Amino acid sequence: MKSIGVFGGVQVISIICAIVRTKIISVVIGPVGIGLMGLFLSATEMIGSLTTLGFRNSSVRDVASETNPLRRRTLITVVRRWAWILGVFGAAVIAALSPIISLYTFGNYSHWWCYAILSAVVLISSLMKGEEVVLQGTARLGNLASGTVIGSVVGVALCIPLYFLYGEASIAPSLIVYWAVAGSFMWHFGRKATAASPKQPVSASDTYRLGKSIIKLGVFLTLSDSVAQLASYLFITYLNASAGTEQVGLYQAGFNIINKYAGLLFTAMSMEYFPRLASVSQSRIRTQLFLTKQINITLAVIFPFVTLIIILCPLIVRILYSSEFIDIVPYVTIGVLGTSLRAISWCMAFVIIAKGRGSIYLVTESISAVSGLLLNIVFYQTMGITGLGVAYILWYLLYWFIMIVVGRRYYGINNHRSSLAILAVVILMPTIVAAATLAGATTMGILLAVVSLAISVAMGRRVLAK
Repeated sequence: MKSIGVFGGVQVISIICAIVRTKIISVVIGPVGIGLMGLFLSATEMIGSLTTLGFRNSSVRDVASETNPLRRRTLITVVRRWAWILGVFGAAVIAALSPIISLYTFGNYSHWWCYAILSAVVLISSLMKGEEVVLQGTARLGNLASGTVIGSVVGVALCIPLYFLYGEASIAPSLIVYWAVAGSFMWHFGRKATAASPKQPVSASDTYRLGKSIIKLGVFLTLSDSVAQLASYLFITYLNASAGTEQVGLYQAGFNIINKYAGLLFTAMSMEYFPRLASVSQSRIRTQLFLTKQINITLAVIFPFVTLIIILCPLIVRILYSSEFIDIVPYVTIGVLGTSLRAISWCMAFVIIAKGRGSIYLVTESISAVSGLLLNIVFYQTMGITGLGVAYILWYLLYWFIMIVVGRRYYGINNHRSSLAILAVVILMPTIVAAATLAGATTMGILLAVVSLAISVAMGRRVLAK
């Protein structure tokens, strides 16, 4: 809970910065600006995930578990070198493919230069991951939090004038400015954390040997992330081709509220959960215990988030974006109900990573990504933007079922009855609130939301007391 408090605060500040950025873009540029932001980020994140080989998660575990100062410093040097190697490679790939990406995404070459200059984002992102590994692996979580907060605030502040001065043409350059600022602060705190540690000469052969062992698991994690990014990219390009960039902007706005903002909460939890789970991964009983406790506290934390999103959805949409985005309210209200299923599945998926079973993780994530893509297409065609909310619930219901099967078959773990009881409450109460809200019974929805929040507080106290 202490870790959640620290990094939850960091994520709140990051969310506020993202709110300010998207709000200004939506007002100054409109849905087209949000759509372009989504199209640019989808391509860069997909290629960045593919080329950085997932070394961040796999190397954190190695750095954190190494107690010898000299060997730890050697690992840190290796991580930083691989961050450069993979970053340069990723930047070269997106620069070379920029005309093709522009043609596939927009049907012409008019935006190739945007993707070409965004190669810098892939490089900076890789270098940032290297410094994040150093800070998290050496337990400098305070410095990691400071670097994230300062970089986000200053980066957004420098981007704002660009939106007013250059409008739609500022989207790609503003991304470079933001990442350059964020990367410089992370580099500063990362170097500061290792300034006093003994330096060790590391040969090229050692860099390859140690890096190979670190990246072995990371390759599977990267492929998994890339499949997910590819599925997201394919859907928004389908949406762009069939319904236009404005619909992409609406979808992206709703998806951010449902998925990405909740994902920031999961990220805060993983800062402590993943290393702790990895340390007991050889014991089935302790793994089951840690998993159950994490699921229970995650559901207790996510409960008020879901309820508040439902009851305040119209206000949230206007604050985050503008009245032009009000059509996404039913989409968000329905889709956010799937967040609880995502939470419990997320906790179970970390068991696979902690045990180093990269191939199994790749298969499960690939099935999930393809299922999500198909569900999105089918339900958008039949129900429009609102159907994407239904697709989101079914997507994570299927993903949870996959995690149950894998957990029982390969690791002998199950969802404890206490977790299932909490999940039932966390799903049932928000569903009733959502039904009342969508039916126009706002007063009843508010009363039910108050009851839900009271239950959430009581549930959280009970979980923490055990």
